[in-house]
Amino acid sequence: MVCCWSIHCSPRSLTALCPLEVAIDLAGRDTKVIPGHGLAVVWRDAMVEFLDMTVDVRDTVRMLISEGKTLDEVMALRPTTDYHARPATDCGG
Repeated sequence: MVCCWSIHCSPRSLTALCPLEVAIDLAGRDTKVIPGHGLAVVWRDAMVEFLDMTVDVRDTVRMLISEGKTLDEVMALRPTTDYHARPATDCGG
């Protein structure tokens, strides 16, 4: 059995990110997205930005693990730091 998500998702996605890619593909440029929890109402661009950030952090952590870093070492390197100072995407028009 092949998951229906796998038909729509790029190789860069983990299974958990695939539904986000599908939502991005379905959303038009002016689509407002109302999440079930977490973020406020956002535009499609905010979902793209979130996916890009998540993939970037995932790839950084994978690289550190492949270099033999322990969990404590990875955490000490703070792989999400580049995203801490960024303002949340404004959902306004």
